[in-house]
Amino acid sequence: MDNCGNQYDTQDTKNSGIAGIEMTSDEAKYACKREKKTNDNIMTTDVGTEVEIEKFGLDGDDGDDLLYGVEDIPPWYMCILLGFQHYLEMIGATVACPFILTPALCMEEDDPNKANIISTLVFMSGIITILQSTIGTRLPIVQGGSFSYLIPSLAIMNLPQWRCPPPEIMAGLNYEEKTELWQVRMREIQGAIIFAALFETIFALTGFIGFLCRFITPLTVAPAICMIGLSLFKNVTEQISKNAPVAISMTLLLIFFSQHLKGVEIPTLRGKNRKFPLFRVFPVILALLIVWGICTILTLTNVLPEGDPARADAKLKILQGSPWFRIPYPFQWGWPTVSIGAVLGVLCGVMTSTIESIGDYYACASISSNFSVQCHIIVAP
Repeated sequence: MDNCGNQYDTQDTKNSGIAGIEMTSDEAKYACKREKKTNDNIMTTDVGTEVEIEKFGLDGDDGDDLLYGVEDIPPWYMCILLGFQHYLEMIGATVACPFILTPALCMEEDDPNKANIISTLVFMSGIITILQSTIGTRLPIVQGGSFSYLIPSLAIMNLPQWRCPPPEIMAGLNYEEKTELWQVRMREIQGAIIFAALFETIFALTGFIGFLCRFITPLTVAPAICMIGLSLFKNVTEQISKNAPVAISMTLLLIFFSQHLKGVEIPTLRGKNRKFPLFRVFPVILALLIVWGICTILTLTNVLPEGDPARADAKLKILQGSPWFRIPYPFQWGWPTVSIGAVLGVLCGVMTSTIESIGDYYACASISSNFSVQCHIIVAP
């Protein structure tokens, strides 16, 4: 007899107690979990609003293929590999923000300070993720940089007073002058984000986010996320065009491994009948190893010319000029400056990020088959 009131017989089959049919032990455990999830399909917000999970299409069907549930504890080596893959998945978007923003800040391509910006963003992402996973929504999701703030930041830097000097003037500046050139722009963005974040804090403290849950549906979230992506289309294509074959190869491998080979299982050394869904569990690591390995070979054989961003040593100068250990601190680039126009622009990013985050949290709850997330604990990053 288990906690769901199901009885097992000697052939490891049982009557489910749910549908009155015989099924295997694993099938019955899954049916038991489904029954519990069904009973938890309605959530109540802090403003007394009932929110149906089905509104977002979160009926739990995506959880059928979970190798490990939220409450499961994988082996230590799987924790390391899965954690590393999760890091690789989030680091792409996290690193993309500085790489797209720094040219608008008038920072040179090989400036070692670019590594300091990336390390600061990754460091803060780690702290926020710890807070979110312990006292926040407690979902298995990483809090990283948001493209919602990138769009207004680029718009601010496109104003006449912040546009970069001509290349001939940039070439005549020394290192200290170039550093001050991008730091003064960073301080403007920093001040705008700080003041716009105060509004976000007010939204959270007043329960406004829970109130929004009544109106935010996939019809709201999907267009918002699409508009964010379309707004960055020009910047992304500029980066891809630097070596389109490598970028396209990485994308195709990710799609091929995660979507078309997810049902393929690889035999293991632990038994004749034991197989492991390698492509479903580690699509990012496999695709990265293949593409990075090929680029390394092409670099060593000089097939990729000097200056090609796909070379394995393309960012070697940044690595060599950056400290191995560095702890970010507040206002490390100077005291922030504030302008009303910049704050209003970033405030639009705050609203977009709020809508995007609510959709992310519900989607993560669906994928992980966890419906314990409630609107009153949703605080947009």
